[in-house]
Amino acid sequence: MAIARVRIAGNINRSTAAVYQSIFEHVRTSHKFKAVTIEISSGGGDATSSQILFESVKALNREKPVYSLISGVGASGAYWVATASRKIYAMSTSLVGSIGIISINPNITGLLEKLGIEMNVYKIGKYKDLLSLFSSEAPEEGIRNFRESLNDVFAVFRETVAQQRNISEEEMETIATGEVFSSKKALSLRLIDKIGGYQEMLDDMKENEKVQGNVRQIQPRRSFISRFIGGMIYEFLSQIQ
Repeated sequence: MAIARVRIAGNINRSTAAVYQSIFEHVRTSHKFKAVTIEISSGGGDATSSQILFESVKALNREKPVYSLISGVGASGAYWVATASRKIYAMSTSLVGSIGIISINPNITGLLEKLGIEMNVYKIGKYKDLLSLFSSEAPEEGIRNFRESLNDVFAVFRETVAQQRNISEEEMETIATGEVFSSKKALSLRLIDKIGGYQEMLDDMKENEKVQGNVRQIQPRRSFISRFIGGMIYEFLSQIQ
């Protein structure tokens, strides 16, 4: 029997969510693994992908104990994923939290005017170009509706954290501000369970969950193109040495 070790790093998007979802499902259904440790070093990503991974880890945690370690940064969607674990650990130098939603939409109409470029936008639907790069003036009503949509997504994130971490709505008012916290502060806010490293987390898991086994690293499989290019580079370097 073994304990799976999975590392989530970088931006969380639809592609990475699909990869890790497959990994978690494999670990969940495999008789080889008795427990799972997840190392997180990510500033988050898009909300839907983060929720997909949260649900995947939650399903896994119902059948096998999952402990997460935030090493570096575990913020926004990445922290959302971590809350599906039974226990969350963080290194003493880690940053935790950033419970909030952000949408950044650049507008380049001013630049185009300086370049003498005119964009003709043809649309059907009053707010179809609301987030367009070329929309000179967004209707106030459309902006208000979009903000309401962001608030709805934020409410799901916030309520999930409150439920998973057993934090009251009153406490969430001071926590869900979009800011990141030091591990020490995160511990006092109950966003994490303990400050420590991987080995300490692993030892605690074995004792608390009564599981044993060697740790087996599970890494996302690189795409065919990535492996093909990597092989070509290796062959080239071998010939010039």
